[in-house]
Amino acid sequence: MSFKLQRGELFSIKKLYRLQFPQHQKVQWKSIILQQHIHPRFKFILWLALHNRLATVERLLKFGIQTPQQCIFCEQVVETFDHLSFKCSLTKELWLRLLRWLGYDRPICDWQSEVEWVSKNAKRRNGQCAIVTCVFGMLVNAIWRERNKLRFQGGKFSGFEEAFQVASRSSLFPLPQFAIFLGMFQTLKVPNEVGASMC
Repeated sequence: MSFKLQRGELFSIKKLYRLQFPQHQKVQWKSIILQQHIHPRFKFILWLALHNRLATVERLLKFGIQTPQQCIFCEQVVETFDHLSFKCSLTKELWLRLLRWLGYDRPICDWQSEVEWVSKNAKRRNGQCAIVTCVFGMLVNAIWRERNKLRFQGGKFSGFEEAFQVASRSSLFPLPQFAIFLGMFQTLKVPNEVGASMC
């Protein structure tokens, strides 16, 4: 490692120390991953999603792996990460209802815009914003697990029941609020043929 001083520059141990570590561009979603209330299992799937590394049909085809290409929820367009991430009207509706339940009335945009919005909330030090961040991580995980179950295990659409189970075990969700949360999503327990008309 070389350390050259510019003309008139003084030697600094601090600068020398920092040269030992690679410098990477800071990412805005760092505040989401560092949210301590998100379960580590959810963080892993969320981390893959933030890096666009989930094995969607689009990525599988690039690796030469043949699989049905249509979105497992709407069966109308090719499954891509962008589509699963709130362009599909089913996943968009899930996120929209969660936000309304939390008291936010805002339009749902694309994945990048939603990540930026959640990242800003994650930086705030209050319970409401912590819940928003946790719910976002929980939903991304639930969507991906439900997608895998339907695509590879021949399961039936369950309305993301695992997300309900996780929420019920979380200290962030008081029991009365969880009852509302669970009841709200029971209406989304629809068979695939009904879900096909939602996108």
